[in-house]
Amino acid sequence: MTQLHEVIIREADVSTREDLHETLAEGLGFPAHYGANLNALDDCLGDISSPVLVRVVRERGEGLPLAGYVDKACLCLLRAARENPALDVEISFAEGPRSWRDAFAEPGDEELGLD
Repeated sequence: MTQLHEVIIREADVSTREDLHETLAEGLGFPAHYGANLNALDDCLGDISSPVLVRVVRERGEGLPLAGYVDKACLCLLRAARENPALDVEISFAEGPRSWRDAFAEPGDEELGLD
């Protein structure tokens, strides 16, 4: 039985497109001639034959420089996973505040009975 290989991509850890592609290429064992773009990613994902799970941990909020590009990379991964039975993809969001109180608390909330 072949063991599942897992690759984790944290959006917070990639600051450039090159970082994202380098992390994917290393984690998935892409060939040295990997083109480091979304078309090359799509091509190489189709060649995966051993079971692999790619986990993408997204961030929430505005001002994330690669958010749009990571969106496109995630779509590419999901489309490839639909066509390649050896590939599985999981996309989640990083842990945020532990409770709604932490998320929305503002100074003075105690006065309103929102303790």
